[in-house]
Amino acid sequence: FTQVVRRYSETADMPVMHRMNSENAAVIMNYIIDHYADCTLESISDYLHFSTQYTSRFIKSAIGLSFSGLLTEIRLQKAKNLLVSTPMKIDDISEHLGYANTETLIRVFKRMIGVTPSAYRREYNALHSGEPFIR
Repeated sequence: FTQVVRRYSETADMPVMHRMNSENAAVIMNYIIDHYADCTLESISDYLHFSTQYTSRFIKSAIGLSFSGLLTEIRLQKAKNLLVSTPMKIDDISEHLGYANTETLIRVFKRMIGVTPSAYRREYNALHSGEPFIR
């Protein structure tokens, strides 16, 4: 009987832990999406009452990216959305996203997306306006 209880408790805990991990991953994602301009690993850790080391390892294992990689991905998605849906200047978008200077946004955008933010906006507008697209 004792062995059955041990085995049951081991198997019963796994789904609960998995659900907790999924819930924590969703909380982290939502937190970063809501606070992408000023989010830090420390602010997420404080919010979840976890250590920064645990939070960092958890993000990497649950989401597959480091904290900075995840934050960059979210910021770039926001940047792409703002570039195609608003007339905001690149400087204003950079500030809105929480980058210290515009050059950082431009450098990261070009490295990850393959073109500068201005070129991305021009290409998007050309593709959706019916004008010939020249790169």
